[in-house]
Amino acid sequence: METKTVYKIAEDNKVSINFFPLPRSKALSICCDDGSCHIAIDPAHITGEADEKVKVCHELGHCITGSFYYESNYCDVYGRHEYRANKWAFKQLIPQDELFSVVERGIVSPWELADYFGVTEGFIRKACDYYLSITPMA
Repeated sequence: METKTVYKIAEDNKVSINFFPLPRSKALSICCDDGSCHIAIDPAHITGEADEKVKVCHELGHCITGSFYYESNYCDVYGRHEYRANKWAFKQLIPQDELFSVVERGIVSPWELADYFGVTEGFIRKACDYYLSITPMA
């Protein structure tokens, strides 16, 4: 998936994306009382197009799945919301069937897979961990 497609998904879902310095985060997403969702990205923390695509898609995952957590809510589980946002982003940027097909063709190293899908190595590693955790062993 190209970066512009991620931005189109945001546009189609009426999620605004803004770039400005963030003192405590590289990127974040918020849901307002009126139900609107907004993403903020600190441009100083974008290392390239793959990184931008991954950050925007992950934050969009929070918006699409409604996975928001609040520091004031002590009962909220941070990991659950991050898992849901990542899961959505994995399915958008690295579809399971395509990942397995690429691996069968011999593209197996993290850097090759990241290059193929246009994502970061860290993201492809997380995606592989996720897909291996949900795939039954033969």
